[in-house]
Amino acid sequence: MDIQLLFFFQILADVVLCFAIVFLLRQLNKSVKPPSPTSPAVNEKTILEFKILLEESQQAASNFLASMEESRKKLREVVQLLDKKEKSCREIIEQSLEVKNFSRNGDAERNPSPDNRHDDIIQMFGQGLSEQEISRRTGLTEGEISLILDLNRSKKEIS
Repeated sequence: MDIQLLFFFQILADVVLCFAIVFLLRQLNKSVKPPSPTSPAVNEKTILEFKILLEESQQAASNFLASMEESRKKLREVVQLLDKKEKSCREIIEQSLEVKNFSRNGDAERNPSPDNRHDDIIQMFGQGLSEQEISRRTGLTEGEISLILDLNRSKKEIS
């Protein structure tokens, strides 16, 4: 929800209030009989009721405008917080991409062949790391880790 939408709601509320006042004036006009020279108190009573109604509608409109202004301020705060969060997320994504690229380049230089990687996996398992931990460190799936370890066990059994 942006500020333009809030202004639209404010204008819409003003138009609705205007129509309500016009409607009430017409209803009042229809219900009031032509003033008779003997009953001026009825006319004053109607005017007093209209003044009270007008004051109440003005108070309601000012309360509405105050709440709209408060909502607008809170919306600005939320937008600022979201902008900060978005910026933070973008920075984290950029950092993770840099780390991922560095990790790939480092792995390629350190482990040029799959046999070296397999040896590393077997060595990590021998150190007591779980398949999940090895998977997380190497970037391979747990199924691949399990397969490499099973093949190593089979190789040892054959030897």
